[in-house]
Amino acid sequence: MDRTEKRQILLASTALTAAFLLAGGSAHAQAPLAPTTTPVGGTVVGGSASISQSAGQTDITQTSQRTAIDW
Repeated sequence: MDRTEKRQILLASTALTAAFLLAGGSAHAQAPLAPTTTPVGGTVVGGSASISQSAGQTDITQTSQRTAIDW
């Protein structure tokens, strides 16, 4: 394989990698979430609210007109 062929293969593989990543691909496979998965780690960053969690359930009690939560 000469230098030109090596260069063409390198350019093609670089273009495929870029297209894959731009299309939302990931280098690491992730398992799908279960339908009963609830968010964790919520922090109230605006307004007033409380977050309580138990198995398979997240309850948010909002005590102000507007609340912002960072998940």
